[in-house]
Amino acid sequence: HYPLRRQRQMCIRDRFMGERFVLRYATGGRVETLATPDFPAELAGVTDLGLQFEDFFPDRPGIPLAVGAAWPDTAVTVTREEGRENRLERVSSYRVVSDTVVDGEAHLVIHAAVRISMEGTGPMAEEPRVTVSTSLDGLEENVFVVRRSDGRMWSRTRTGELEGTMAYLGMRAPVEFPLRRSYVNRITTVR
Repeated sequence: HYPLRRQRQMCIRDRFMGERFVLRYATGGRVETLATPDFPAELAGVTDLGLQFEDFFPDRPGIPLAVGAAWPDTAVTVTREEGRENRLERVSSYRVVSDTVVDGEAHLVIHAAVRISMEGTGPMAEEPRVTVSTSLDGLEENVFVVRRSDGRMWSRTRTGELEGTMAYLGMRAPVEFPLRRSYVNRITTVR
């Protein structure tokens, strides 16, 4: 299955490369997605790419950013659509750990440890009388590099390890599978 899945990922990436999201950046680092590219129905059934920027930028505290500054943040996102409900809770602990220089400009390095809890329920596409229920929980580590002068993000490295279950309910006998999700990604400003 790996070559097919890899090929499918490449096609999705290639199709949406260069497409634009329209975002509103509010104080505190929160982002509201105002417009997204038109995603095909088969992709929407797997994930909501409109939520890609919900936690993209680091949360901004009401204090000056300097080495040693630390702050907590909790964010809960609930989405409901076509009989599906998803809940994502992120409990974060941020700390500015060091100074650095990027392209001759002063930047700060911010670490964030995040406890993630995800729950989702919805009808199975092929059999609407069957409900699919998923839950995942785990830790994510982030390293942000932001420009000292204006707080603009230069890069972000994220690693996570989540575990949980997927259950099919409403069948003669419930069926449950263990889930494990691991990820590593790096985002860097393109000039």
